[in-house]
Parts: sequence; C-alpha cells; structure tokens
Amino acid sequence: MKKNAEFEDYYKNQEIVPEGEWDAFLSSLASELPVTFRINGSGRFADLLRDKLQSDFFSHFSNGDLMVSPHAMHGQLGAWSSLNNTCWR
Repeated sequence: MKKNAEFEDYYKNQEIVPEGEWDAFLSSLASELPVTFRINGSGRFADLLRDKLQSDFFSHFSNGDLMVSPHAMHGQLGAWSSLNNTCWR
C-alpha cells in the first residue's frame, strides 16, 4: 500500500474519521476497485457495440479468467463490471 504522509495529515486534521477507525479507513482506500464500463444506450451504434462486445470480446474469456457481470440499465443490458482487474491490463 502506498503511503502519503501529507494526505494522511490532511485528513487526520479534518477529523472526519474517528481515530479508532483510521486504519480501517486507509485500508478501504487502498482496496482494489472493480473495472466498470457502460454503453450509452442512446448512441447511434449502441446495439451494434453491445452485440459485438458479447459475441467477439467476452467469448475470448470463456475460461473463467474474466468474471464479467452484466447490469441492466433502463431495461436493456448496457453495463458490465469485473472484479478481476489484472485480465484487463
């Protein structure tokens, strides 16, 4: 975990995190975030792009390395997230 003394001093001085929760606060800031993206459903090529992602891109990761979770937006599939960031690099 990266350390930044100025960052820590600044937020400690703000007193927004109780002293007993400080280590948990820093730990949560250092946790890895999921990769998330979405397709703008009103875009001209939204349907085509969504279909291409599902058929051409996601099919290459059928071995389980990429755990992609689809999310419905406004009644249509248009967002995905993955907890495995290393496979996107």
